Amino acid sequence: MPEAPEALVEHDLLMHTSPRILKDWYFRQGDAQVRYKAQPRYRLSSGVALYNAAVQGLGICRLADWLAEPAVQAGRLVRVCSHYRLTSSTGHDPQIHAVYASTQLPQRVRAFLEAIKSAARKRYA
Repeated sequence: MPEAPEALVEHDLLMHTSPRILKDWYFRQGDAQVRYKAQPRYRLSSGVALYNAAVQGLGICRLADWLAEPAVQAGRLVRVCSHYRLTSSTGHDPQIHAVYASTQLPQRVRAFLEAIKSAARKRYA
């Protein structure tokens, strides 16, 4: 299994078709950030299909921790480049997205979103 981003070139990569921002994969090790221009062998339009393809051994892909971790713990998936942290282009952890339909959020929803942001800052500081 690849231990560094540059070793990914020797492996089949799987990528979601939709998010253009994920074409380049960014890895952080300490203060250094490495940009890897992913060239996928397969592009899939479903996150579930991407997960299943990885579990079936068709290639390496980016998956959210909440989705991948149970399969990692069960031995169905293996982390690659484990000495690196996968980040966004700005160096942040791209794990959580809050989506809502209105700009007029109830106070309880705003409080919930603030609690999530606070917890994420503490965890990924």
